[in-house]
Amino acid sequence: RPRFWWANIQANLVDVAVGVGIVGLMYLPNIGFTIQTVLAILYAIWLIVIKPLSKRWQIALQAGCAILVGTISLMAVSYDWPVSAVVFLMFLLGYGAARHFLHSYEEEQTTLLSFVWGLVFAELGWLAYYWNFSYLRTLAGGIPQITIVLLLISFCGGKVYQSWKKHKKIIFSEIVGPVFLAVATTLVMLLAFNSVVI
Repeated sequence: RPRFWWANIQANLVDVAVGVGIVGLMYLPNIGFTIQTVLAILYAIWLIVIKPLSKRWQIALQAGCAILVGTISLMAVSYDWPVSAVVFLMFLLGYGAARHFLHSYEEEQTTLLSFVWGLVFAELGWLAYYWNFSYLRTLAGGIPQITIVLLLISFCGGKVYQSWKKHKKIIFSEIVGPVFLAVATTLVMLLAFNSVVI
C-alpha cells in the first residue's frame, strides 16, 4: 500500500545503499570480470549472512557495511555529477545508517538524531567532493579518505551513544579508545599519506 512506502524505504535504506553501491562498483569501466565476480560473491554474503542478523552489534555492522560500500561507490561514480547530488546522497547514506543503528535501541528521537547524522555526512560529502583522495586504487577505484573518516566518526558516535544510553551520561573511559583511534588515524592520513601539504 502506498501509505507504507515511506516507512519501507526508510527501513531499507541500508540495504539499498549496499545493493546500489555494489552495482555502481560493477559498473565502473576499469573493473574486470574477476573483481565483478568478487563483488557478486560479497553481495551474496551480504544477503545471506549479514543482512538477516539482528543483534545490536550486528546491526551496527550492517550500518558500517552500508557506509563502506555506499561511500566507495558514490565517490567512484560521482566525479562529474553536480555537487548537490553528491551532498544529497551522502545525507541519505548518513540518515539511513544512523536510523538503522538507532532503531535497534528503540530511541525516541530517532528521526532527529538521524537527520543530524545525515547533515554531518552531507557536510563531509561536500568537502570530499572537492578533496577526494583514495588509497589502494587497484581495488574498484580505490578506498576514498572520506570512507575511512566516516567509518571512524560513526564508530565513535556509536560508542558515545551506547555510553549515554547505558549510563545516562557519557563515560570518558568508554569512549577514549575509539576517539583516540579516530583522531590518530585521521591525522596520520592527512599528514603522512596525503599528496596535499597542510
